[in-house]
Amino acid sequence: MKKILWIALIATFITACSANKPYVIEETKTIGSLGSGATITVIDQRPSDDKKFSVGSFMVFKSDYGIMTLGDKGFSPALDELLRIRVHKAISTWEDQPNEIDIVLNKMIFQSNQQADLLQSSSTSAGIGPLGVLISETMHGKEFELDYDKTRPFIIGFVKATVELTFADNKKIKKDISVSKIENYSNYMDAKGREAAAISVANQVFDSFTENL
Repeated sequence: MKKILWIALIATFITACSANKPYVIEETKTIGSLGSGATITVIDQRPSDDKKFSVGSFMVFKSDYGIMTLGDKGFSPALDELLRIRVHKAISTWEDQPNEIDIVLNKMIFQSNQQADLLQSSSTSAGIGPLGVLISETMHGKEFELDYDKTRPFIIGFVKATVELTFADNKKIKKDISVSKIENYSNYMDAKGREAAAISVANQVFDSFTENL
């Protein structure tokens, strides 16, 4: 039964994506209207699986059962463009603005994890192994210290990058930034709740990223 419902959930999500209805974070803005003239270069070194929408396994014994990667184009603006917009917007408030910003993007992925919710009432869940944070740690190679209810589905966002800022006097500042956020929603069939959580997590991730510049 859980497998059937998981397939139905995926079918619903794919239909929404194919109808060009990404999660709208904010209205698309041109870079020139954001108050910063810095040149931002993003060198995208992410695994290709981070960037595109994908569904997890239908097999309950697989580690990615019940986990969807939302993909860059699952949001509007797309996540890579949203990163540039938020960085431009953040530095526009600085008294001393950099001329150039180089961002080497090692990881940027947003996922909807319904695994615990799907498995908790399933007779086949016994012996599956630990859920929640440990699943995310295994998939992303990072120890997450985040407050959430691991018995309910959640959206998780994770960005890891090296950023180099170059100023007019040729001063350079280099930083390693790693940001992760997580938020629950009610149940795996709650499409509105999943959307609201995804938008909230995206906003929190990019706000935290720019605060660390």
